[in-house]
Amino acid sequence: MSLYNNQNVPWLVGGDFYSMLVSSEKKGGGNFKMHETDIFQEAVSTCSLEDLGFIGHEFTWSNNRGGEENIQERLDRFLANDLQKRPLRVGKERRKNKMFRFEEMWLREDSSETVINNA
Repeated sequence: MSLYNNQNVPWLVGGDFYSMLVSSEKKGGGNFKMHETDIFQEAVSTCSLEDLGFIGHEFTWSNNRGGEENIQERLDRFLANDLQKRPLRVGKERRKNKMFRFEEMWLREDSSETVINNA
C-alpha cells in the first residue's frame, strides 16, 4: 500500500514522528546520523509536504539529563501540502467557563469552611 497516491486533496499530518529532518533539530549527544532521516525526508518530499513551523521551544523532546548528557531534539511537527491553504490554529483551546471541581483535600485547610460559607 502506498502512502501517497497522487490525489489532488489537502493533506495535514502531525504528531511525534520520532525523527528529525535536519541536523539543526538536534542538540547534544552523538553526531547527527543523516541516514536515519532519509526515509522520513523521502516521505515528506514524495508527498509534497512542508513543515508548518511552530512557536515555542526549539526542541520538543529531551532526555531530561543535565550537563553533557543532555540531548534535545525536535520530533513533533505538523506538515501540510500546498492544497491545505486554510488558516489553521493548532493547540489547546482554553476554556472560558471551566467547571468547578471540589477536591476533598481542601477540607484539611483551616479556612475551607469559611470559604465555602462565603460562597
